[in-house]
Amino acid sequence: MVASNSTFGGSIAFGPTNSLVELPPTSPSILQLHLLAAAQPTNSLDQEYGPTLEGNDVTVGGYVVYSPGYSGSGESYDSYFIQDASGNGVDVYLAGYDPTNTPPIGTYVNVTGPVDVFGGSIEIMPANIAAIIISNAPVVPVTPKFANPYFYQFITNVLGSNSIVASSSLITLTNVYFYTNKTGGAVEPGYVFKTNANTSLYITIGQYHFPNNTNYWTCYQYGYNRGQGAILNAFGTNQVPSYCYQLTGIYLPYDFSSPEIEPSRLVDYVTNPPASFPATLSQSKGVATVNWPVQAGSTYSVLTATNVMGPWTNSASGLGFYPATGAFTDNKPGKAKFYQIASP
Repeated sequence: MVASNSTFGGSIAFGPTNSLVELPPTSPSILQLHLLAAAQPTNSLDQEYGPTLEGNDVTVGGYVVYSPGYSGSGESYDSYFIQDASGNGVDVYLAGYDPTNTPPIGTYVNVTGPVDVFGGSIEIMPANIAAIIISNAPVVPVTPKFANPYFYQFITNVLGSNSIVASSSLITLTNVYFYTNKTGGAVEPGYVFKTNANTSLYITIGQYHFPNNTNYWTCYQYGYNRGQGAILNAFGTNQVPSYCYQLTGIYLPYDFSSPEIEPSRLVDYVTNPPASFPATLSQSKGVATVNWPVQAGSTYSVLTATNVMGPWTNSASGLGFYPATGAFTDNKPGKAKFYQIASP
């Protein structure tokens, strides 16, 4: 017997042994793929090459946010992450193509290929460039997930459903301290990102006293110059920060052994809060719009209240990461409403 399943868009098959089999749709959302991966048995995920979630090709759409691809030493691959409007992500892995094939950040693409779990990443593998269709959809602000509430949970339960749902997604952490090793080595002046090589750092939320602390993530900074040979990459020789007010990157429960964040730009390491800025408020046909300038790498929240003295409600967060201007639209502002912009 087969029953329809509106939640996942597929069907549930009841076999002779009363087993349940979830069939993902041919055009699943990124969130549906995460939920399917989270529903897999732990022992089938805890391996380098995880289970294929769909035997046939599926088509997934999202906005390009980050590329850690590589070209050199006889190996080339294009790898970038796409994200939906809610902050869920999936890795696009294109073997045999160098990173110059990555569409610009903010581009909307539809990718067709089989999906699996690789090293903690929800991954789709198109066979060639033709399986990636660039859409004319307008650029929208990329919205990282705020991951501070899950920092310690991911350490203690890297195979938990929250961790799997967040994998391959763009996240933001705040109040981040950096260390050079697992025993709390300080980041001293002159300690720089490696040139054309990857740099591994260790981070905590709030400052910890080592050497016995194990509540840290890895911050893994890809350092290769995306296929341009010996030219210095954007990170090489730049000072590694000892503290970040805000840090944004892709979250990976790498090999399901330890949590990892992978920033993609120098501006993702926000060492100071943005300066005060002016915001504008306009209203047309019952719709209120708030606009403000943003500082690259920072994200913003919009707080609303019906009284200037509060109480204030967080109506949106993670705004303004990309593109370079902030905007918030309120379709039902009511007779009187006040708006406050904060970072993050």
